Amino acid sequence: MATDKIESAKSKKGFVAIDIDGTGLVEKIDKNFGYGLMNEQSHVRQTLIQYIRAAQEAGYDIIILTARPAPIEIALRNLNIGTKPTQDIVDYLKEHDINVKAIARSPAGLKGKKMQELIQEYPEEAIGVLFDDQLKQVNDVKKQGNNQLKAFDVNSKGDLEEYLGLIQLADTHPLMVGKAHPFHPENIIKSVLDASPGKRNQDLVNLNQKLKTLEAKFPDEARDIKKILNELCIRFFEADYRQYRPEIDWINAAAKHLNVLADKLSNDNQITYADLEQARHEIFSKSSLAHVIPNSRCDELIKNFLQQMIKFPLIDELRTQCNTFSAALAYEGHNAEGEEKEAIKLQQIAVKEMVETLKNKDPNIALKNFQDKFESNQDVFANTMAGKDFVESIRTILKSLPFIGSFFEKESEKITDEIKKISQFYKSKLTDLKAADASAIEDQEDIQPGRSSL
Repeated sequence: MATDKIESAKSKKGFVAIDIDGTGLVEKIDKNFGYGLMNEQSHVRQTLIQYIRAAQEAGYDIIILTARPAPIEIALRNLNIGTKPTQDIVDYLKEHDINVKAIARSPAGLKGKKMQELIQEYPEEAIGVLFDDQLKQVNDVKKQGNNQLKAFDVNSKGDLEEYLGLIQLADTHPLMVGKAHPFHPENIIKSVLDASPGKRNQDLVNLNQKLKTLEAKFPDEARDIKKILNELCIRFFEADYRQYRPEIDWINAAAKHLNVLADKLSNDNQITYADLEQARHEIFSKSSLAHVIPNSRCDELIKNFLQQMIKFPLIDELRTQCNTFSAALAYEGHNAEGEEKEAIKLQQIAVKEMVETLKNKDPNIALKNFQDKFESNQDVFANTMAGKDFVESIRTILKSLPFIGSFFEKESEKITDEIKKISQFYKSKLTDLKAADASAIEDQEDIQPGRSSL
């Protein structure tokens, strides 16, 4: 891990480090290489310039922290692939009165360890801050367990606001005075939502307009959508200014599905599994939410929101299951006698109580009360084979609940799930090893590109 020192003097306050592609530059070419080949220009974020210049004015060093090995820089000078050599970014920042103190390199990928190394060169009271567009990098810095190190998502309203508080700008600084600065997070969001009709993102504007109506019926869901909307606006602000289509298309897909879900909630229309599956597929391109590894605050919020939305089709499924069983009990009750008739009557009362809990307008309370009734009535259903089958069907549905579904698994199912996880882990490792072996063979035998590595 190398550090290209430009200036040796260290600030007593510490440093702010920035990544390049996706953080320093609007376009994330490493994830959209084809776009980079077709669009040779790349652009430094307007917002980032404002935020790191503010840190410099407050007395912090500015450092570029990149995963690029130094030899790649030579190649980048002679290629137009939608990114910039690091030195070009240094020169561009200098034109905007930002002096980069050092270029630190962390070729291994994750930047937490390099941040640890960098902070060791500073006084004990100094702090090291990383700006990145990847949540895995933000989390890796936090994993170091060093209170001197902080990391923020460059596309997150909450992170940007926390950053402004951390670097302790003077009250008279333009970013702090009455929050009137155009690059303050609140004003970035306002500029997107208040844009003129010809320039606005109508999906984002529509979503914002629906929040007031939604808040009256589902305040928790309205709050969650508002948080996501804020992140989408922050991302759209830069992407729209530079017309970075991959990012704009992703934002549009997320906003479209949030509008669908908000409309259904506001109009008391049924949210289906199909709605959630389509949203998951178009936003994350994954076959399951369990496979989604959030790499931004926005990803994290959307994933959690979709998980929470599962409760609505779950409630409908529970209600259907209860009504079906209740109808079956009514039919059986006509011919039952004695103890059997009494057992059926008790089950009918229990099912009716369970259905009543699902009428609560707050889905979280409805599910909580339903679970309580279900648990307390299991002995009632154990008296008949049909009751036992009903318990099993309800337990199967409740297993789908986000976060708490595992509580309704049998011990044997939990063990099976663990075995599956371990098996998948080793299969993944084996695939990696095969790929590495195949790569080594290709290097030795000079196999032509395009041949399978497995």
